[in-house]
Amino acid sequence: MVIDMQKCVGCGICIPYCPVGAISIQEKKGYIDMDKCVECGSCLKQNVCPQHAFVQQTLAWPRYIRAIFSNVAVPSPNTGVPGRGTEEMKTNDVTGRFPSGVVGVAFELGRPGCGTDMKSVQLIATTVVQNGGRLERDNPTTFLFESLVTGKVKPEYMDEHCMSVIVEAVVDTDKFIPLMKEIKKIEPQISTVFSVDVITIMENGKIPTDAMLKEAGFTPRPNGKTCLGLGRPLAKFN
Repeated sequence: MVIDMQKCVGCGICIPYCPVGAISIQEKKGYIDMDKCVECGSCLKQNVCPQHAFVQQTLAWPRYIRAIFSNVAVPSPNTGVPGRGTEEMKTNDVTGRFPSGVVGVAFELGRPGCGTDMKSVQLIATTVVQNGGRLERDNPTTFLFESLVTGKVKPEYMDEHCMSVIVEAVVDTDKFIPLMKEIKKIEPQISTVFSVDVITIMENGKIPTDAMLKEAGFTPRPNGKTCLGLGRPLAKFN
């Protein structure tokens, strides 16, 4: 995003509408810190500038990835649809993505107000694969990695900053606790806020991952967001 200096009058109305604090007033004109800007387009979409001074420039690669993970209207190049994740975990009742014996896990890095850098994304992804996890192939983050086997982000993307990135994976149940203990160890090295999403098959009316998460040092907050039906037949689990 850029500001047309011929139109800007430096009123500052736009400042609180930037979710990452990239806009300020310098020399009586609006100023965008391009390092902080995640290309979410909020300043333009909010339509608060009385002079209509915001201009969406053509984004070059790799800066364009900021928009992919920050602007909900921009589709991912490898999924073809907008959004940070794959088909959500809460559709497991009809997709059957996570059968018995495995745990689906997602790490949501960044939020409005802070965003996330690629160093944090890489740290999570490499920790996952080094501890038995398998990264989701159809996730929008796939194109960021040199390889799903290593979880390393391609060098050309390492300096980019985004609003939020979701790293999705699946891990065998017996490897879930060791993985989460390692995630707990690296938590201080993550430069942004992050949450952990977990899904598994209930056993005897209980959620088996609750006790596992507690053992690994996390406080689970059960969330019943399963979208029953969705107009499709239920998945068959073994």
